[in-house]
Amino acid sequence: LDSLRVKYLGKKGELTAVLKQMGKLSAEERPVIGQMANDVRELITAELEARKAKIEEIALFADTLECLAGVRHAIRSNLRDPYFLQALKNTFILVLITVPLSTLLALLISLGLNSIRWLRKMFQTIYFLPYVTNTLAVGLVFMILFKQTPYTDGLVNLIFNSNIDFIDGPYWAKMLVLCVYTIWIVLPFKILVLLGALQGVNKQYYDAAKVDGTSRARVFGRITVPLLSPMIAYVVITGFIGGVKEYTSIVG
Repeated sequence: LDSLRVKYLGKKGELTAVLKQMGKLSAEERPVIGQMANDVRELITAELEARKAKIEEIALFADTLECLAGVRHAIRSNLRDPYFLQALKNTFILVLITVPLSTLLALLISLGLNSIRWLRKMFQTIYFLPYVTNTLAVGLVFMILFKQTPYTDGLVNLIFNSNIDFIDGPYWAKMLVLCVYTIWIVLPFKILVLLGALQGVNKQYYDAAKVDGTSRARVFGRITVPLLSPMIAYVVITGFIGGVKEYTSIVG
């Protein structure tokens, strides 16, 4: 910019000298000299604007490099953090176990609820209760089931006559509690989705299979699962998304 300013001042001095000589020019030459002066001024202005835009681009590029350097530092520091790596391992195990199990259980329970006629609404309400229950209440229930206190070893230990500390004990015991908790939380939503899909299946498929004498296992594999495949894919995808975000409710 300083060099451009000097260049501009030099041009301005030359223009001033030229303008002083304009008094000696004829009436035909003055417009030509004036147009030349305007052209020079426009060229200098355009060059200044171009240099300014280039400087702004360089500043923006420098800010981007600084941001990328911060991101790279954060990634490197996290990959060297043992707590972060352990959290990734726990999340991967949790998702890998809970998503298939919860989907399979939801499908089987949905088939059972869809096949009964008596007290169907009551069972649907019972299975849906965990989805609308407060997280603190769920935590209290699991504390009664698994936590060892000075007064009791937990309901699960009493039932199986064992002495396992599921909260502060071995790694597998704590992961078992997390998996049971996650499955219990997500199961109602999956049951609701799959049950709605089952009730929308055309009954003519099952009637035709019954006429042909098809076994229940073959009906399940050839009719039910293919017709429910879009909803099964939906609950699996949402299960993976919810599984990697389950940390907040566990801490709560």
